Amino acid sequence: SSLPYTLQNVGTTWLEWRASKTQDWTDLSSTSGYLAPGASRTVTVSINAEAEGLAPGTYGDTVSFTNRTNGRGNTTRPVSLTVTAAAGALAVTPVTGLTSTGPAGGPFSPESQAYTLENTGRTSLDWTAANTQSWTTLSAAAGTLAPRESTTVTVSINAGADLLPAGEYGDTITFTNTTSGSGTTSRAVTLTVTAPPGVLAVSPAEGLASAGPEGGPFTPDSRTYTLENTGGTAIDWTASNTQAWTTLSATSGTLEAGATAAVTVSLNAAAAGLAVGDHSDTVSFTNTTNGNGDTSRAVTLTVTSGPTLIVIPAGRSVAFTAGTTTFEVSNTGGGTMAWTAAAVSGAEWLTIQSGASGIDGGTIVVAFEANPSDAPRAGSIRVTAPGAAGSPRDVTVTQAGSSFGLALSGQRLVEKAWIIQREYARLTVTVDNPASVPVESYVITRRAEGGPEEPVQQVAGSAVTTNPWIANDAFLDPATSYTYRIVALDAGGGVLAQSNEITL
Repeated sequence: SSLPYTLQNVGTTWLEWRASKTQDWTDLSSTSGYLAPGASRTVTVSINAEAEGLAPGTYGDTVSFTNRTNGRGNTTRPVSLTVTAAAGALAVTPVTGLTSTGPAGGPFSPESQAYTLENTGRTSLDWTAANTQSWTTLSAAAGTLAPRESTTVTVSINAGADLLPAGEYGDTITFTNTTSGSGTTSRAVTLTVTAPPGVLAVSPAEGLASAGPEGGPFTPDSRTYTLENTGGTAIDWTASNTQAWTTLSATSGTLEAGATAAVTVSLNAAAAGLAVGDHSDTVSFTNTTNGNGDTSRAVTLTVTSGPTLIVIPAGRSVAFTAGTTTFEVSNTGGGTMAWTAAAVSGAEWLTIQSGASGIDGGTIVVAFEANPSDAPRAGSIRVTAPGAAGSPRDVTVTQAGSSFGLALSGQRLVEKAWIIQREYARLTVTVDNPASVPVESYVITRRAEGGPEEPVQQVAGSAVTTNPWIANDAFLDPATSYTYRIVALDAGGGVLAQSNEITL
């Protein structure tokens, strides 16, 4: 970028000298002076910063050294500059990595980081971006950048991170200049998965609604609530009421992850001193650790001098098969109480078989159809007694999901016909399908010892008209044992039930 020149007076008298150039992109360390006889001076010719702005090409300058005293020894030196096209260079910003945090299952914050890739050189470059972990995603993995062109690659935390247990995780995103390697760099991705915070869940969702004549008794006189920590870390909780006529069985505690506790809200003896009318209290359940799940339940007490509607129990749990259940209606107040009952939810499978109306007391018989689904379901019966305290009152019928079972037994037999002998398996299938769940087909599978399981027979569900039923598997290798099982499939190919395995 520079070259020094020595100027010397080889004469016998003083001389004045001058140095000059013609281009802005060159500099001279000195441009004039005097030299005594025999003296010398160095002048350095340099390429300056102006040259950085020159386009690719060849450029020239001439540096002139002049003897201003007598002209003797005047001379010049050429300067030649060749500017080549700069190789493409990859620049990635920002320089920081992606650091994300969140509870197990997500969400994670921040969930992404955008990086700008720029070609700071003067020739095109090809680039790639690569990650190493399945829980990160890149918006682009490769491309080409012209000189001074830029693009954006976003690194994101994807849904795979939702499956990671609590802990520290890392990934490295590598941005590579595959043309020249210039600017190849990487960015770290750090993911901290924390145990999900504790969450207070209180069930049931309903409050305590009680009624009765002045002085009592009041029905129902209590309700038990289950407090559960549905999060991943321990929480402290409190329960509080506001009225003297209610009592709590517990007022505070600690719940580890997944643990439960019971708190019973009861009407105490002070309720007997309440005047006719409506009275209320609020029971507050508080997660004092982080507030997640804070909730409350209302307590209402209707003190009457007239009819009071009572329906017990508040709910029935029934099997998945069709049948009936009952609820008892009574008037615990004074006067005469006329009432009616009707299904307000689940009417497609719940009906009032008898006791749809009555005076004061009575029994409601509720009929329910078989539940064809594996999932439980619930319906409500509403009892209405106009003018009576506690009216209307809803009671629930919760029906279990249906069950479906298959049992497989069998024996290995030998069949002889003349000189031909063969072994076969006789399989007996017993179907336990009390809810008559539709079966598209039954598939019998067989696994020879040490071999894979493979289907050997498929029977349409509509073709099975007896229970139990028989299936045969012929031509067995006498020296091999076989393991069988049977699977029931629905119309979509889903497994409804599968049997035990037997080895013959």
